Amino acid sequence: MNKASKFNPEEVVIKVKPKDKNSAKLIVKIFHKNENEKRVEIIETFRWGIGYIEGSIFFNKGYKLNKHHIVCNPDVGDGNDLDDLFSIDFNYEGHWNDEEKNEFEKIWQEGDPNDPDLKTSTAWLYEYQNEWEISSFDIVIDTPVQLSVVDKFNNKKVIIDDYQQ
Repeated sequence: MNKASKFNPEEVVIKVKPKDKNSAKLIVKIFHKNENEKRVEIIETFRWGIGYIEGSIFFNKGYKLNKHHIVCNPDVGDGNDLDDLFSIDFNYEGHWNDEEKNEFEKIWQEGDPNDPDLKTSTAWLYEYQNEWEISSFDIVIDTPVQLSVVDKFNNKKVIIDDYQQ
């Protein structure tokens, strides 16, 4: 139990919310399964968003906040609440020609014409395609942020609002 707050770090998550607009990013790095040197980093920037950190990592592992941004795990908490996408940047590595880059960006943003549901972005990555492998996937929230300690199983139950580390 955390002595000051009377909660078990294993049963909470840290909700990370930016204080400024345009401060939430989804950053995905992927590589082509058959052409391993062909890689791309996709950075989607949102006007607002929320990320989460496991309470056990935050409290038990001596987590130190970065003064510029907080890296959150997209698999933790109540999902990624990212709102109002306004920018997508693609950073390519390996052998890409302009036509391949344009085709990839069109599929990422508009969907694969072979997909009857025209899934885009990470939905396309996870649910339709089978040529790309994820090497990293993070939610990054730029500082300043508001931290809240919330129940791991009910993220609407706030244990400490505006937590100060």
